[in-house]
Amino acid sequence: MNNKIHGIQVMRGVAASMVAFGHFAAVAEELYGSEQGLSSSLRTFHSTIGQSGVDIFFCISGFIIVLITGKQRRNTVFRDAAYFLFRRIIRIYPLFWIALAASIIVERTWLTIASEQAWLTVVGHGPLASIVLYDTPVALPIAWTLMFEVRFYALIAMVLLVFRAKLQKGILIACLGTVTCVSLTSLQILPYVRIGDRIMLEFVFGALVGLAVINRITVLPRVMVIVGLLWFLATTFFTSGDVAVYRIWGYGFPAALFLYGLVTIERQRGLRVPRWLLAIGDWSYSIYLWHWVIMRSLAHGALQLEHTPGTAIAFMATGLAATYFAGYLSFRFIERPLFQVAKFSLRPQEPAPAT
Repeated sequence: MNNKIHGIQVMRGVAASMVAFGHFAAVAEELYGSEQGLSSSLRTFHSTIGQSGVDIFFCISGFIIVLITGKQRRNTVFRDAAYFLFRRIIRIYPLFWIALAASIIVERTWLTIASEQAWLTVVGHGPLASIVLYDTPVALPIAWTLMFEVRFYALIAMVLLVFRAKLQKGILIACLGTVTCVSLTSLQILPYVRIGDRIMLEFVFGALVGLAVINRITVLPRVMVIVGLLWFLATTFFTSGDVAVYRIWGYGFPAALFLYGLVTIERQRGLRVPRWLLAIGDWSYSIYLWHWVIMRSLAHGALQLEHTPGTAIAFMATGLAATYFAGYLSFRFIERPLFQVAKFSLRPQEPAPAT
Protein backbone atom coordinates (compact mmCIF):
# COMPACT_ATOMS: atom_id res chain seq x y z
CA MET A 1 0.00 0.00 0.00
CA ASN A 2 1.09 3.58 -0.49
CA ASN A 3 2.71 5.42 2.36
CA LYS A 4 -0.11 7.94 2.36
CA ILE A 5 -3.43 6.21 2.82
CA HIS A 6 -6.07 8.83 2.11
CA GLY A 7 -8.62 7.34 4.48
CA ILE A 8 -6.10 7.50 7.33
CA GLN A 9 -5.23 11.10 6.50
CA VAL A 10 -8.89 12.06 6.63
CA MET A 11 -9.43 10.31 9.96
CA ARG A 12 -6.34 11.93 11.47
CA GLY A 13 -7.44 15.38 10.38
CA VAL A 14 -10.97 14.85 11.65
CA ALA A 15 -9.74 13.46 14.98
CA ALA A 16 -7.37 16.40 15.57
CA SER A 17 -10.14 18.85 14.69
CA MET A 18 -12.56 17.12 17.08
CA VAL A 19 -10.11 17.44 19.97
CA ALA A 20 -9.35 21.08 19.19
CA PHE A 21 -13.05 21.98 18.80
CA GLY A 22 -13.81 20.21 22.07
CA HIS A 23 -11.24 22.12 24.10
CA PHE A 24 -12.16 25.48 22.59
CA ALA A 25 -15.81 24.66 23.27
CA ALA A 26 -15.00 24.07 26.95
CA VAL A 27 -13.71 27.64 27.27
CA ALA A 28 -16.45 29.08 25.05
CA GLU A 29 -19.02 27.51 27.38
CA GLU A 30 -17.93 29.92 30.10
CA LEU A 31 -18.06 32.84 27.70
CA TYR A 32 -21.67 32.27 26.63
CA GLY A 33 -22.96 33.75 29.86
CA SER A 34 -26.74 33.61 30.13
CA GLU A 35 -27.31 31.56 26.96
CA GLN A 36 -27.90 28.33 28.86
CA GLY A 37 -29.01 26.30 25.85
CA LEU A 38 -25.89 27.10 23.88
CA SER A 39 -23.74 26.64 26.97
CA SER A 40 -25.16 23.17 27.51
CA SER A 41 -24.53 22.24 23.87
CA LEU A 42 -20.90 23.29 24.12
CA ARG A 43 -20.48 21.31 27.33
CA THR A 44 -21.89 18.23 25.62
CA PHE A 45 -19.63 18.72 22.60
CA HIS A 46 -16.56 18.92 24.81
CA SER A 47 -17.43 15.89 26.94
CA THR A 48 -18.30 13.59 24.01
CA ILE A 49 -17.17 14.45 20.49
CA GLY A 50 -14.15 16.43 21.66
CA GLN A 51 -12.80 13.62 23.81
CA SER A 52 -13.62 10.83 21.36
CA GLY A 53 -11.10 12.20 18.87
CA VAL A 54 -8.39 10.71 21.09
CA ASP A 55 -9.90 7.23 20.71
CA ILE A 56 -9.71 7.57 16.93
CA PHE A 57 -6.05 8.56 17.23
CA PHE A 58 -5.16 5.50 19.28
CA CYS A 59 -6.81 3.11 16.82
CA ILE A 60 -5.00 4.75 13.93
CA SER A 61 -1.68 4.49 15.78
CA GLY A 62 -2.11 0.76 16.30
CA PHE A 63 -2.95 0.32 12.63
CA ILE A 64 -0.09 2.42 11.25
CA ILE A 65 2.59 0.89 13.44
CA VAL A 66 1.63 -2.61 12.26
CA LEU A 67 1.89 -1.47 8.62
CA ILE A 68 5.29 0.11 9.33
CA THR A 69 6.76 -2.99 10.93
CA GLY A 70 5.36 -5.13 8.13
CA LYS A 71 7.36 -3.09 5.60
CA GLN A 72 10.66 -2.99 7.49
CA ARG A 73 13.65 -4.61 5.86
CA ARG A 74 15.16 -7.55 7.69
CA ASN A 75 18.64 -6.53 8.84
CA THR A 76 20.07 -7.36 12.23
CA VAL A 77 17.63 -7.71 15.11
CA PHE A 78 18.95 -4.71 16.98
CA ARG A 79 19.17 -2.52 13.90
CA ASP A 80 15.52 -3.08 13.02
CA ALA A 81 14.39 -2.27 16.57
CA ALA A 82 16.75 0.71 16.83
CA TYR A 83 15.60 2.05 13.47
CA PHE A 84 11.97 1.79 14.50
CA LEU A 85 12.55 3.57 17.83
CA PHE A 86 14.73 6.24 16.23
CA ARG A 87 12.03 7.16 13.77
CA ARG A 88 9.39 7.25 16.50
CA ILE A 89 11.56 9.39 18.80
CA ILE A 90 12.32 11.90 16.05
CA ARG A 91 8.65 11.98 15.11
CA ILE A 92 7.24 12.49 18.60
CA TYR A 93 9.68 14.19 20.94
CA PRO A 94 11.19 17.30 19.26
CA LEU A 95 7.83 18.90 18.46
CA PHE A 96 6.49 17.88 21.85
CA TRP A 97 9.46 19.56 23.57
CA ILE A 98 8.95 22.76 21.56
CA ALA A 99 5.23 22.85 22.36
CA LEU A 100 5.95 22.08 26.02
CA ALA A 101 8.44 24.94 26.24
CA ALA A 102 5.91 27.32 24.65
CA SER A 103 3.20 26.13 27.02
CA ILE A 104 5.44 26.64 30.06
CA ILE A 105 6.16 30.20 28.92
CA VAL A 106 2.44 30.88 28.49
CA GLU A 107 1.56 29.42 31.87
CA ARG A 108 4.37 31.25 33.63
CA THR A 109 3.40 34.53 31.98
CA TRP A 110 -0.28 34.33 32.85
CA LEU A 111 0.18 32.83 36.29
CA THR A 112 3.00 35.27 37.15
CA ILE A 113 4.95 32.51 38.87
CA ALA A 114 7.57 33.80 41.25
CA SER A 115 8.55 30.99 43.58
CA GLU A 116 10.43 27.81 42.67
CA GLN A 117 7.70 25.73 44.27
CA ALA A 118 5.03 27.32 42.07
CA TRP A 119 7.27 26.86 39.02
CA LEU A 120 7.50 23.14 39.66
CA THR A 121 3.71 22.89 39.74
CA VAL A 122 3.72 24.06 36.13
CA VAL A 123 6.54 21.79 34.94
CA GLY A 124 5.25 18.77 36.83
CA HIS A 125 6.12 16.88 39.98
CA GLY A 126 8.97 15.21 38.14
CA PRO A 127 10.37 17.45 35.37
CA LEU A 128 12.51 14.70 33.84
CA ALA A 129 9.60 12.25 33.91
CA SER A 130 7.47 14.80 32.06
CA ILE A 131 10.13 15.56 29.48
CA VAL A 132 10.55 11.89 28.52
CA LEU A 133 6.77 11.31 28.67
CA TYR A 134 6.92 8.92 31.59
CA ASP A 135 4.50 11.29 33.31
CA THR A 136 2.10 13.98 32.08
CA PRO A 137 3.54 17.52 32.09
CA VAL A 138 1.17 19.80 33.98
CA ALA A 139 1.83 22.65 31.56
CA LEU A 140 0.72 20.50 28.58
CA PRO A 141 -1.85 18.04 29.95
CA ILE A 142 -2.95 16.84 26.50
CA ALA A 143 0.41 15.03 26.35
CA TRP A 144 -1.18 12.25 28.42
CA THR A 145 -2.00 10.58 25.11
CA LEU A 146 1.66 10.59 24.09
CA MET A 147 2.53 8.65 27.25
CA PHE A 148 0.45 5.77 25.96
CA GLU A 149 1.83 6.17 22.45
CA VAL A 150 5.45 5.75 23.58
CA ARG A 151 4.55 2.71 25.68
CA PHE A 152 2.95 1.11 22.66
CA TYR A 153 6.06 1.92 20.61
CA ALA A 154 8.24 0.26 23.26
CA LEU A 155 6.04 -2.84 23.10
CA ILE A 156 6.40 -3.05 19.31
CA ALA A 157 10.17 -2.58 19.60
CA MET A 158 10.25 -5.62 21.87
CA VAL A 159 8.29 -7.55 19.25
CA LEU A 160 10.92 -6.60 16.66
CA LEU A 161 13.65 -7.88 18.96
CA VAL A 162 12.00 -11.17 19.88
CA PHE A 163 9.99 -12.08 16.77
CA ARG A 164 12.23 -10.86 14.00
CA ALA A 165 11.27 -13.56 11.50
CA LYS A 166 7.62 -13.86 12.52
CA LEU A 167 6.44 -10.33 13.12
CA GLN A 168 2.74 -11.00 12.63
CA LYS A 169 2.87 -13.80 15.17
CA GLY A 170 4.72 -11.49 17.53
CA ILE A 171 2.15 -8.74 17.11
CA LEU A 172 -0.68 -11.17 17.86
CA ILE A 173 1.11 -12.35 20.99
CA ALA A 174 1.71 -8.73 22.04
CA CYS A 175 -2.00 -7.98 21.53
CA LEU A 176 -2.98 -11.02 23.58
CA GLY A 177 -0.51 -10.06 26.29
CA THR A 178 -1.91 -6.52 26.39
CA VAL A 179 -5.48 -7.78 26.68
CA THR A 180 -4.40 -10.13 29.49
CA CYS A 181 -2.57 -7.35 31.32
CA VAL A 182 -5.56 -5.01 30.99
CA SER A 183 -7.93 -7.71 32.24
CA LEU A 184 -5.80 -8.57 35.28
CA THR A 185 -5.36 -4.89 36.09
CA SER A 186 -9.11 -4.26 35.81
CA LEU A 187 -9.72 -7.18 38.20
CA GLN A 188 -7.11 -5.66 40.56
CA ILE A 189 -5.06 -8.84 40.39
CA LEU A 190 -2.16 -6.76 39.09
CA PRO A 191 -1.23 -3.29 40.40
CA TYR A 192 -2.00 -0.44 38.02
CA VAL A 193 0.58 0.29 35.36
CA ARG A 194 -0.15 2.27 32.21
CA ILE A 195 0.45 -0.72 29.93
CA GLY A 196 -2.49 -2.28 31.78
CA ASP A 197 -4.77 0.71 31.30
CA ARG A 198 -7.95 -0.04 29.37
CA ILE A 199 -7.05 2.64 26.83
CA MET A 200 -4.33 0.28 25.51
CA LEU A 201 -7.11 -1.87 24.05
CA GLU A 202 -7.64 0.79 21.40
CA PHE A 203 -4.09 0.23 20.12
CA VAL A 204 -4.91 -3.48 20.04
CA PHE A 205 -8.03 -2.78 17.94
CA GLY A 206 -5.96 -0.78 15.46
CA ALA A 207 -3.21 -3.40 15.35
CA LEU A 208 -5.72 -6.16 14.56
CA VAL A 209 -7.15 -4.02 11.76
CA GLY A 210 -3.61 -3.62 10.44
CA LEU A 211 -3.07 -7.38 10.42
CA ALA A 212 -6.39 -7.88 8.62
CA VAL A 213 -5.44 -5.35 5.94
CA ILE A 214 -1.93 -6.78 5.47
CA ASN A 215 -3.39 -10.24 4.97
CA ARG A 216 -6.09 -8.88 2.64
CA ILE A 217 -8.95 -10.12 4.77
CA THR A 218 -12.11 -8.60 3.34
CA VAL A 219 -15.35 -8.79 5.31
CA LEU A 220 -18.19 -6.44 4.30
CA PRO A 221 -16.16 -3.20 4.34
CA ARG A 222 -19.13 -0.95 3.50
CA VAL A 223 -21.16 -2.52 6.29
CA MET A 224 -18.24 -1.97 8.68
CA VAL A 225 -18.10 1.72 7.76
CA ILE A 226 -21.84 2.16 8.33
CA VAL A 227 -21.95 0.14 11.55
CA GLY A 228 -18.87 1.87 12.93
CA LEU A 229 -20.23 5.33 12.16
CA LEU A 230 -23.71 4.63 13.57
CA TRP A 231 -22.25 3.00 16.68
CA PHE A 232 -19.96 5.99 17.22
CA LEU A 233 -22.82 8.46 16.82
CA ALA A 234 -25.13 6.42 19.06
CA THR A 235 -22.52 6.57 21.82
CA THR A 236 -22.26 10.32 21.37
CA PHE A 237 -26.00 11.06 21.55
CA PHE A 238 -27.31 8.36 23.86
CA THR A 239 -24.73 8.14 26.63
CA SER A 240 -23.82 10.47 29.47
CA GLY A 241 -21.50 10.64 32.43
CA ASP A 242 -17.76 9.97 32.58
CA VAL A 243 -16.53 9.19 29.06
CA ALA A 244 -13.74 7.03 30.50
CA VAL A 245 -16.35 4.46 31.51
CA TYR A 246 -17.59 3.72 27.99
CA ARG A 247 -14.98 5.16 25.61
CA ILE A 248 -13.25 1.85 24.79
CA TRP A 249 -16.31 0.05 23.45
CA GLY A 250 -18.38 3.15 22.72
CA TYR A 251 -15.75 5.00 20.67
CA GLY A 252 -12.61 2.90 20.25
CA PHE A 253 -14.18 -0.27 18.88
CA PRO A 254 -16.51 1.43 16.37
CA ALA A 255 -13.60 3.65 15.27
CA ALA A 256 -11.68 0.45 14.49
CA LEU A 257 -14.61 -0.93 12.48
CA PHE A 258 -14.85 2.31 10.51
CA LEU A 259 -11.07 2.32 9.99
CA TYR A 260 -11.07 -1.23 8.66
CA GLY A 261 -13.96 -0.57 6.28
CA LEU A 262 -12.55 2.70 4.96
CA VAL A 263 -9.04 1.38 4.33
CA THR A 264 -10.37 -1.80 2.71
CA ILE A 265 -12.64 0.20 0.39
CA GLU A 266 -9.71 2.43 -0.57
CA ARG A 267 -7.57 -0.63 -1.28
CA GLN A 268 -10.28 -2.08 -3.54
CA ARG A 269 -11.62 0.99 -5.33
CA GLY A 270 -9.47 3.92 -4.38
CA LEU A 271 -10.64 6.98 -2.47
CA ARG A 272 -10.84 10.52 -3.80
CA VAL A 273 -10.33 13.12 -1.10
CA PRO A 274 -10.00 16.93 -1.37
CA ARG A 275 -6.39 18.07 -1.07
CA TRP A 276 -7.20 20.46 1.75
CA LEU A 277 -8.54 17.60 3.83
CA LEU A 278 -5.39 15.58 3.20
CA ALA A 279 -3.35 18.62 4.24
CA ILE A 280 -5.18 18.84 7.57
CA GLY A 281 -4.31 15.18 8.06
CA ASP A 282 -0.63 16.07 7.55
CA TRP A 283 -0.94 18.85 10.13
CA SER A 284 -2.85 16.76 12.67
CA TYR A 285 -0.02 16.18 15.16
CA SER A 286 0.89 19.87 15.11
CA ILE A 287 -2.77 20.84 15.44
CA TYR A 288 -3.10 18.53 18.41
CA LEU A 289 -0.14 20.03 20.28
CA TRP A 290 -0.47 23.70 19.36
CA HIS A 291 -4.22 24.07 19.90
CA TRP A 292 -3.70 23.80 23.66
CA VAL A 293 -1.02 26.51 23.72
CA ILE A 294 -3.17 28.81 21.58
CA MET A 295 -6.28 28.12 23.63
CA ARG A 296 -4.53 28.94 26.91
CA SER A 297 -3.01 32.09 25.41
CA LEU A 298 -6.34 33.42 24.14
CA ALA A 299 -8.43 32.23 27.08
CA HIS A 300 -6.63 34.42 29.58
CA GLY A 301 -7.67 37.55 27.72
CA ALA A 302 -11.08 36.31 26.59
CA LEU A 303 -12.23 35.41 30.11
CA GLN A 304 -11.63 39.02 31.16
CA LEU A 305 -14.20 40.21 28.62
CA GLU A 306 -17.97 40.35 28.99
CA HIS A 307 -19.43 36.86 28.80
CA THR A 308 -21.72 36.94 25.79
CA PRO A 309 -22.44 34.67 22.81
CA GLY A 310 -20.54 37.09 20.59
CA THR A 311 -17.44 36.83 22.73
CA ALA A 312 -17.63 33.04 22.67
CA ILE A 313 -18.06 32.88 18.89
CA ALA A 314 -15.18 35.30 18.32
CA PHE A 315 -13.00 33.27 20.70
CA MET A 316 -13.68 29.98 18.93
CA ALA A 317 -13.31 31.42 15.43
CA THR A 318 -10.05 33.18 16.24
CA GLY A 319 -8.63 30.25 18.18
CA LEU A 320 -9.43 27.62 15.57
CA ALA A 321 -8.14 29.75 12.70
CA ALA A 322 -4.91 30.35 14.62
CA THR A 323 -4.66 26.63 15.39
CA TYR A 324 -4.91 25.55 11.76
CA PHE A 325 -2.42 28.21 10.69
CA ALA A 326 -0.02 27.16 13.43
CA GLY A 327 -0.50 23.53 12.38
CA TYR A 328 0.46 24.39 8.82
CA LEU A 329 3.55 26.37 9.86
CA SER A 330 4.62 23.73 12.37
CA PHE A 331 4.31 20.94 9.83
CA ARG A 332 6.17 22.82 7.13
CA PHE A 333 9.03 24.23 9.20
CA ILE A 334 9.38 21.70 12.04
CA GLU A 335 7.83 18.34 11.22
CA ARG A 336 8.80 18.10 7.56
CA PRO A 337 12.49 18.92 8.19
CA LEU A 338 12.48 16.34 10.98
CA PHE A 339 11.20 13.76 8.50
CA GLN A 340 14.30 14.46 6.40
CA VAL A 341 16.57 14.09 9.43
CA ALA A 342 14.99 10.75 10.21
CA LYS A 343 15.70 9.45 6.69
CA PHE A 344 19.28 8.43 7.48
CA SER A 345 19.06 5.25 5.38
CA LEU A 346 17.66 4.29 1.97
CA ARG A 347 14.48 2.86 3.46
CA PRO A 348 11.25 4.41 2.21
CA GLN A 349 9.64 7.01 4.42
CA GLU A 350 6.86 5.65 6.59
CA PRO A 351 3.54 7.32 7.34
CA ALA A 352 3.26 9.81 10.18
CA PRO A 353 1.87 8.49 13.49
CA ALA A 354 -1.71 9.11 14.41
CA THR A 355 -1.00 11.44 17.35
